[in-house]
Amino acid sequence: MNRTTFYYALTGGLFATVFFLGPIVFSSDSYMDPDFYDIGEVIGYSVMILSMLPVYFGTRAYRRQLAPEPLTFGKGLVTALLITLISCIVFYLGNVLVYEVLAPDFLDEFTEAYKDNMLKMAETETEREAFRQQFKAEAGMLSNSYLYALVMAGTVFFIGLIISLISAMVLRTKKS
Repeated sequence: MNRTTFYYALTGGLFATVFFLGPIVFSSDSYMDPDFYDIGEVIGYSVMILSMLPVYFGTRAYRRQLAPEPLTFGKGLVTALLITLISCIVFYLGNVLVYEVLAPDFLDEFTEAYKDNMLKMAETETEREAFRQQFKAEAGMLSNSYLYALVMAGTVFFIGLIISLISAMVLRTKKS
């Protein structure tokens, strides 16, 4: 791994951490507002996608460093996946830092607010009971900050995997 690759990986991870988790630290009340849930989900996934853009730019920078040697699909994919992996590790560590140190009560408060909102939205008692059962099954993940951070980082990794494949395909060069 070269310095350029590490730079882009760190950029992606820090971008995701700051823009995804920053509002939790500075304005956690907005996350508890039921009116925020729909737009919050859109913002969250948008930040995850934007945080993986350094995968493309890092792979392109690596291709420029290789010139005139061609960048094969395999080399491009390995480079892009390395950037993705490091970015996800940084994002995971940022999640753990926020959920364990900076805002240790956030997950409990968010889980309770989410549960209350979903129960209010259910129209029948059958729907409420189905949600309670589903919630009981998923409660372990929501209360364990390390597991929740792993799921979040896994989501970012999946997005990064897609962007890595696209980057490797688009940026490959033909042998001359």
